[in-house]
Amino acid sequence: METKNSLIGAKNLGATIIKRLNEIGVYSLADLAEFTSVKAYKKICEQDPGKTFPVCYYLYSLEGAMLDVHWGDLPTDLKSDLLKQVADKAPAPMVRTANLCSVALSLLQVTHLLILMAVDNG
Repeated sequence: METKNSLIGAKNLGATIIKRLNEIGVYSLADLAEFTSVKAYKKICEQDPGKTFPVCYYLYSLEGAMLDVHWGDLPTDLKSDLLKQVADKAPAPMVRTANLCSVALSLLQVTHLLILMAVDNG
């Protein structure tokens, strides 16, 4: 594994995600880009069907790693597009997890806006 192509040190990718990526044959950001974040996420889910893999910690992290941005900073339309791609022909538990993560992210955004409004009015 070449150091410059290694997943270690890539934004959003910790040891557990790197281990799971390695298990599906992804060893570098170039491998991930060729595989795509959606296919990698689906493959990771298929490897352990009894486990839930939250999209915010996996799908969005994978996409963010390729773009070198924190997963929370991905544009909302990109996140929606990724969720739609995952939901297409996905098993029900994967779709439920994606939907729950989307709702949680929306709630966080609303909370952030409310805090900003309270600070401005305070």
